[in-house]
Amino acid sequence: MEFTQGGRLCQIGENAPKYRKASRKEKTRMLNELEEILHMHRKHIAYLLRNAGRKVYTPKGVKVIADPECSWVSKRGRKKVYTEEIIPPLVKLWRLSGYRSSKHLVAFIRLNKDVIFNHPEFSSLDEEIKNKLLKISPATVDRLLKPIRDKEEITRRYRKNPHASYLKKKIPVESYFDKPKDMFGYVELDLVHHGGESAKGDFAYTLTLSQE
Repeated sequence: MEFTQGGRLCQIGENAPKYRKASRKEKTRMLNELEEILHMHRKHIAYLLRNAGRKVYTPKGVKVIADPECSWVSKRGRKKVYTEEIIPPLVKLWRLSGYRSSKHLVAFIRLNKDVIFNHPEFSSLDEEIKNKLLKISPATVDRLLKPIRDKEEITRRYRKNPHASYLKKKIPVESYFDKPKDMFGYVELDLVHHGGESAKGDFAYTLTLSQE
């Protein structure tokens, strides 16, 4: 026999008073029968029988345990902020940035927000999605891009660095660094190769050094 959620809770409500007054042996017998009938976990059935009719406070108001009118008692956990609708623009930005790491991708979005969101491909995005892209953390980027990165790796479009985990432990990655204004001796180096999309053939390097 199949029971709906309301049917299961009706069974709980009818048997709860008997269960509370029954002996230990009788309680075991009732749990055996209800477990076979309702196809629910034994401990959950016992919890409902002990607390049937008790009011609990939930985000949607007061609910009564084992009330057939209720479709749920409570939903734990926070509501997801970064849903699937943010993945397509995030993937486009990841590819646009040259398959950067999550830390650098977050910095890339925040530093170039005016250029990105004025571009025809991203200007039509909802303001809510734009705000999420600006507030997203590197850990969330890793979680959302993991399936895409795995797929790109299979097709050899994107390859992980085999030494990445070791480098992350030894060299902390910073997307930017502010030099102390009251101290001297800091040097910045910027090396750029002018080879276009291909590294084959001859091309020039530009090395810029600035010292304060």
